[in-house]
Amino acid sequence: MLSGGYILIISNTWVGEQMAGPGIRYFHLARVLSQEFPVILAAPGHHKEDGLIEGASLEVVSYSIEQPEMLKPYIQQARAILAPALIVPWLLQIDTMLPPLIVDGYAHWAIEALFLPGIGEKELQKNLTKAYLAGDFFICASERQRDW
Repeated sequence: MLSGGYILIISNTWVGEQMAGPGIRYFHLARVLSQEFPVILAAPGHHKEDGLIEGASLEVVSYSIEQPEMLKPYIQQARAILAPALIVPWLLQIDTMLPPLIVDGYAHWAIEALFLPGIGEKELQKNLTKAYLAGDFFICASERQRDW
């Protein structure tokens, strides 16, 4: 177990019943990591799962996409943060002194927007560039995605 902190995993989609792909991904990453480390999984919305998950060092907390600053107390106590690239610009606005940041490249379409003219908006390109420059570590979902 980590002393004096936890791994904060931030999902950008609902975690609970009827999850989309990213929610499933972050829930299972949190569940597996919680077997070795304390983990807090933050997900948008209100969840009946909020609180400690039985048999694991995994806590689920809610935040609002419209109020990402709700994450500040969790960010300040985290030993490391794992987040999708699209969330990283929010984190940088909330707190500039982030712990080690693990950027998830699961959403490959977002990376493609950096390089394909006409597909990505300038704001999206700017935010993704910030995210990838801020990351300390990077993960992805497959060998094919490792090419990025």
